[in-house]
Amino acid sequence: MTVPIASGGASGTTAEGGIGVPATYTPVNFYRIYQCMSNELSTPKVLYCPADYDATVVQATTFGVVTAGQTGQAFVGNGNLSYFTGADASDTSPQMLLLGDHAMGNATANNNTIAAINGYGSTAANQAAGYATVATETGTNSATITAAWMDNSQHGKNANVALSDGSVSALNIAKLREALKNSGDPAQNRLLFP
Repeated sequence: MTVPIASGGASGTTAEGGIGVPATYTPVNFYRIYQCMSNELSTPKVLYCPADYDATVVQATTFGVVTAGQTGQAFVGNGNLSYFTGADASDTSPQMLLLGDHAMGNATANNNTIAAINGYGSTAANQAAGYATVATETGTNSATITAAWMDNSQHGKNANVALSDGSVSALNIAKLREALKNSGDPAQNRLLFP
């Protein structure tokens, strides 16, 4: 994420289509993170979850341009993504959250049974600009973590998260909060949501 746009990455000013710079990443052009990986991913279909709670998310079928007369859906923005990304994820901190299901939002701190009502990216304002979490939502202080999974997809109050070490775990709300608490992220788990 720190590679500049001029070098094929996503880092740069939002005016030039970037996601900002490391200390101030913004989710406005969040999709650029995945667009610059198009040669490795080969298809954007894997960036869409069929169980997505947000009916406005559209599965893209190509990283290329779809011209008149062709079929398919081009990968053109945050509306083609079903996953969040850890803004500061690093292989030097293997327990940091790298990416995961975006069906996450605020619920009640210290209560692991109540699901989030709305996802972080589900309000009209957040859908337009994306959303970056703050320490009181996803930080490492277990007494204040309010992040929880929603209960309106086929996953229920569970979802999948990939960690910086390359592992993937299915987490319930309690395990999500434990993972956030134990992530070792000095920036308090800044997560970017489409």
